[in-house]
Amino acid sequence: MLNILVGISNAMQKLIILFIGISILGCKSVAVKTNDTLQLKFLSEFILPDDVLVDNTLVGGLSGIDFHDGHYYLACDDSYNPRYYQAIIEIKDALISNVIIDNVVRIKDTSKLLDLESIRYDIKTNRIHVTTEGNVYKKKKPYFFSVNAKGEIEKLFKIPTYFYENMVQRPTHNGGLEGLCKSYDGGGYWISMELPLAIDGPEPQL
Repeated sequence: MLNILVGISNAMQKLIILFIGISILGCKSVAVKTNDTLQLKFLSEFILPDDVLVDNTLVGGLSGIDFHDGHYYLACDDSYNPRYYQAIIEIKDALISNVIIDNVVRIKDTSKLLDLESIRYDIKTNRIHVTTEGNVYKKKKPYFFSVNAKGEIEKLFKIPTYFYENMVQRPTHNGGLEGLCKSYDGGGYWISMELPLAIDGPEPQL
């Protein structure tokens, strides 16, 4: 820093030093507030039989869920027959008493490889928004898209190219776009990854 200050007036030197000091103080870490009283309490579970059929599809591989207007929407991660189910979940005294799956919507897919992970009902458009993590080995891109009640894909949302399977930063296989939730202000969506990008280092081990 002495070399930088050569030829600068004393007043200017003091001003620069003051600015650097303020910048350093401004970069210090901020304490994160914690709440030790926050707890989660397990209430109930419901195990579906492994032979439930709805319109000749076997119910299983349920990977995402959302709720709207009395119905639950359940994503199925069968990549060769992508679909989502509509269901009524009966809850009494904070316990799940019954799950009635009453409809299935097949997604009309030309890629033949949509691995659905999460699902959200968009009340503004009355459309279903879905993420699919793609397939690195088979060179299939991940997608974030919307479908209508007939299962027709209406819109593919643009995602950064570093999520593509052929990029250096690409997702690891079977570790791409996973969770999906609406932003607090309703202006967009947050998407979580199942695993770090390949460029971030090795996969975490349990």
